[in-house]
Amino acid sequence: MNGRIPNKVTLPFHYIILIVQLCNREYDEECGGDSLACWVVEERTIYLRKSRTIRKRRADLAHEFLHACADWQVWLLATNQANVKE
Repeated sequence: MNGRIPNKVTLPFHYIILIVQLCNREYDEECGGDSLACWVVEERTIYLRKSRTIRKRRADLAHEFLHACADWQVWLLATNQANVKE
């Protein structure tokens, strides 16, 4: 592993999650100053603070990715992408 954080992850059924690393000022403007990372479902984007160490950003990404996966499951069922029979 080279330590890099990807700029996107594609889940099945073409659900794309963007990953954006921002400086503190930009992050605070986008997500507010009271969090270390955030998932914005409407944008399908995870925002990370670039000022945090790579190790902490990875942990933040893992945490926010769980939120993103939960919302992906909701989207999957709501849009019937998997063609699930009722």
